[in-house]
Amino acid sequence: MTSTPKNRDPRYAYRPPRQEQQSSRPVRLLDTSTLTFVHVDQSYAILSHTWTLGMEEVSYKDVCENTHRTKASWLKITGACRQAKKDGIAFLWVDTCCIDKSNNSELGEAINSMFAWYQGAAVCYVHMADVSMSSAWWDDREPLRSKELASWKAAGYVRFSHSRWFHRGWTLQEMLAPKFVRFYAQDWDFLGALYPLRHTVSYITGVPVDILGHQKPLSDCSIAQRLSWAAGRQVSKVEDNAYSLLGILGVPLSLNYGEGAHAFCSPGAQVVTTNTLLFLQRRPPIFKTAATLSSSLKRELPITG
Repeated sequence: MTSTPKNRDPRYAYRPPRQEQQSSRPVRLLDTSTLTFVHVDQSYAILSHTWTLGMEEVSYKDVCENTHRTKASWLKITGACRQAKKDGIAFLWVDTCCIDKSNNSELGEAINSMFAWYQGAAVCYVHMADVSMSSAWWDDREPLRSKELASWKAAGYVRFSHSRWFHRGWTLQEMLAPKFVRFYAQDWDFLGALYPLRHTVSYITGVPVDILGHQKPLSDCSIAQRLSWAAGRQVSKVEDNAYSLLGILGVPLSLNYGEGAHAFCSPGAQVVTTNTLLFLQRRPPIFKTAATLSSSLKRELPITG
């Protein structure tokens, strides 16, 4: 029996999610051709990324006032649009600019619905701004010319397993919710898809392989186990320790930035207590070093097409 080529394997095909799986859709999307906002009920791609350190992200207001093109962070959005167009997807959702954060009602709806929005996307593009194609799969046990290593460090590049994306709070749900997740380097070189890399990503993050491969629902895992995946992850605001886990825990909350550790103590969130925040903040991270990933990487080489 001959095996099915990866480029024809239905697990890697792009297809819109079944309508009954969607509980909600984003309020607005970016048209990948015109780079303008549209309000349509169509299949869309979604971007997962880390907010750039020391760089102002493109906001909804920036796009409305046409000041977004001068910001360096606009490049990753246009890169995601180009990739979506290549994949035949006409629309894209990005958390930085597709939410009007000055509207508290819209912001609250977005954060409570975000897991569903990632779940409903045709594909999720993970942009790793700190990874290059040449640095991504370097094995610590293999010799590397010092000049090459110095050039990586000078450019700010790290290995795939060391990317900031694996250490941020919000990216956990962005990894778990979508059916199709694809990783891209800083310059949008394709690094691989989550499904064939699921053993490696499981080893990095502690999330079980069958959860990453969508062979098992999140509800089969205890609250404590789901919380353990967030241990060691970093967020910009204390409240985001709670808000970034809403979809993973299946707990809706009314947003109130400024309440700090009490974000987990509001009605409807009694499954978690303030002690949970202390657990998330103090427990050592479970991420593994690149040196321990060599055998896993050899089994799960990145897809190249």
